[in-house]
Amino acid sequence: YYRERSLCRNKKIPFYEYYGGRGIRFLFDTFLEFYKAVGDKPGPDYWLMRLDSDGHFEAGNLHWVPRKCSRRKRAKKKATQKI
Repeated sequence: YYRERSLCRNKKIPFYEYYGGRGIRFLFDTFLEFYKAVGDKPGPDYWLMRLDSDGHFEAGNLHWVPRKCSRRKRAKKKATQKI
């Protein structure tokens, strides 16, 4: 909750430019609202990801994935980007 919110709102932290700097917003007002949308973390090796990487942190656009899958998704996306 706090990490994701900071990525979108705190200009002083690393990686802000990839989230808040691109216009991605964190659309939960409270932790309870956030928790209702994402539920419990399935295990220690899971990571919260957005279904649409250009979409906001909001209900319906977040899901838990194993960390190894999130790395594959990023690597695949990087490989398909044009230089």
